[in-house]
Amino acid sequence: MSFKMGFFAARGVTRERLTQLLHQAAAHPPSDAAVERFLVSEEGDWTAALVMDGFGWVHRWAQAVSAEGQVACVSIFVLEDTWNYEIFDKGEHVLGMEFFSHERPLLRGDAGRAAQLLGCPVEVFARYHEAIMAACEDPDGDYPMAYDDDEFEAADEYGYLDFARRIGVPGDPAFDDEPISVRLAGRLEA
Repeated sequence: MSFKMGFFAARGVTRERLTQLLHQAAAHPPSDAAVERFLVSEEGDWTAALVMDGFGWVHRWAQAVSAEGQVACVSIFVLEDTWNYEIFDKGEHVLGMEFFSHERPLLRGDAGRAAQLLGCPVEVFARYHEAIMAACEDPDGDYPMAYDDDEFEAADEYGYLDFARRIGVPGDPAFDDEPISVRLAGRLEA
């Protein structure tokens, strides 16, 4: 059974600061974003926001928060048995693996800069990309692992958990029960 989920994590901000950044970003929401509620979790150096509605806008919200706060953000979107990610620094796209709008996953950006920004080995990005590419080449075979000690196959919808761990981002944050609601500029009240 597949599931849908989108969350992003901002580095070096508190829960209160992330809430403030979400409200600031909502003053000029990304494109025609249709989300206004988030669950938040603060873990170590990262604070994560789970998009409650409109999961597909997670990357745009991450970029908007990254720009507003001049911070690094990593966004992960899980859909239809696989996942993708984007990494932003001060609102600028650094690296991402796009999959949903392409037949094969497309890795675009600067992996060296992403590794430096996150403090992880640069080969992490290529290994997950290559493992997912291999799964695309043989969709009926076993999905390969990016690393032998990963818990999930890279192309599996839960593969993002191992990836997040490798790049130092909380992959399964314990989100608060109470959502943060933001009012999007230009939206009429219901």
